[in-house]
Amino acid sequence: MSEQAYSKIAEGLKEALEYAHQQWIIEVRIKDAAPELLAALKRFLDEYVALVESGDAGFWDVEQEEKVIQARAAISKATNGKEGDAN
Repeated sequence: MSEQAYSKIAEGLKEALEYAHQQWIIEVRIKDAAPELLAALKRFLDEYVALVESGDAGFWDVEQEEKVIQARAAISKATNGKEGDAN
């Protein structure tokens, strides 16, 4: 194999490692922020549900809303079904 071919392989490996490093940094940041994001989602959901149930914003079954269903599913996934975790 020529020196030029080795050089291209080395450059490709360098780019792949740089990309992997950037992805790792992103994952670390997400994991670091996860507890705060989960707590914020739970507070927001609790306040939203309380507002709807108060009747001040009208009357409907908040538990049937897709955004509430998705938020509860995300909380359940993050806490392994133990919603009391990570408050």
